[in-house]
Amino acid sequence: LKTLKDGARGGSLLGVLDRTATSPGARKLARWLTAPLCDVQTIAARHDAVGELVQRGALRETLLGALKEVADIERLCGRLSLASGGPRDLDALGRSLAALPKLASGLKQLSASLLHVLVTPLTDPALPELAATLARALVDEPPAVQADGGFIKKGYLPELDTLIELSTSGKDYLLKLEAREKERTGISSLKVRYNKVFGYYLEVTKANLSHVPKEWIRKQTTANGERYVTEELKIYEEKVLTADEQRIALEQRLFEELRALVVGRARALRAAAEAVATLDALMSFARVSSERGYVRPLIDESSVLEIEGGRHPVVEQSLGGDSFIPNDVRVDREDAQVLII
Repeated sequence: LKTLKDGARGGSLLGVLDRTATSPGARKLARWLTAPLCDVQTIAARHDAVGELVQRGALRETLLGALKEVADIERLCGRLSLASGGPRDLDALGRSLAALPKLASGLKQLSASLLHVLVTPLTDPALPELAATLARALVDEPPAVQADGGFIKKGYLPELDTLIELSTSGKDYLLKLEAREKERTGISSLKVRYNKVFGYYLEVTKANLSHVPKEWIRKQTTANGERYVTEELKIYEEKVLTADEQRIALEQRLFEELRALVVGRARALRAAAEAVATLDALMSFARVSSERGYVRPLIDESSVLEIEGGRHPVVEQSLGGDSFIPNDVRVDREDAQVLII
C-alpha cells in the first residue's frame, strides 16, 4: 500500500494498480491487495470477470462513465444514519442512485458470474423510488447549511410554497396593496412602511387626512401626518413575520422525513455500495491490464510457480521510458526450491 522508504503511495503496488473511479472502489482494492485469495475457484471467478472487462473495452468505458457519477454511498448513508449529514449528502445520494441503473444495464451485457451477481443489489426496487423522491424534493444545488433552509424544491409541498412566497415575495405584495389603496382613496402620497415598534402601517400626510377611509385604524400621530393600519395589513403582518420561521421549521421536518427514508433503506443502500465498490475494483484491474498488457495466469492446486517473460509492475513503472527486461522464473518443491534458512 505504501513504500518502505517514505511511506508514499506512489511507488507501491497499490499505486500501480489503483485506477478506481470511486472512493469505495479504492478501499475495496486496497483490502483485496492486503488479503489475497487462496481458493482456486474464487480466484478464477475474479479472473473471469477481469478478463471479460478487458475484452469489452467499449462497454468498460461506458461503465466507467457511470461509475464516475456515483459518490461514496456507504459513507453518505453512514452520515445520514448518524444524523450528521446535511442536504448536500441527500442530494449526492440521490444523484448516485440515479446512476445505478446505467451500471446494471451494462452489467447485464456481461456473462462472468461475479459481474452478473452485482446486478441484483443495483436494481433493488427500493432504490429508484428513493432516488425519485430525493430528486423531486431537493433543489439542484442545496445549501451547505441545513439550519437556514432553502433546500426543498418548489412544488414538493404546497404548504411550504405558500410560506416561501410570503417570506420572499412580501415586497411585491406590499407594493400592490399600496397601489390599490392609492387608487381607492385618491391619496397619491400614500406609503406602506414598516418599523420594529409598530410593524407595517399606512402613512398619510396631514393634507390628505380627509380622504382616509373610516375603516382604517389610527396607529400613531406624527409631526407630518398620521399612521394607520387595516385588518388586511394586520393579517398580512402576522403571516409574513412568522412565515420565515415556519418555513425553516417545515423544511427541517421534511429533511428528517427524507433522512428517515434513507435510514429505512440502509441495508439496500449498503448492498448497492458494496456492488459498486466490487465493480470498480474489478474495472481497475481490467483497465491497468489493458493499458499495460498484463495477461491472465493459469492458477491451479500444484506447488509450481512458473513465469515466462515476467515483468515486475512497480519496477517497470519506476523505469519510466526505459524498457524493462522481462525475466523467467520457475520454483517448485523438487528441482527448483528456494529455501530460507
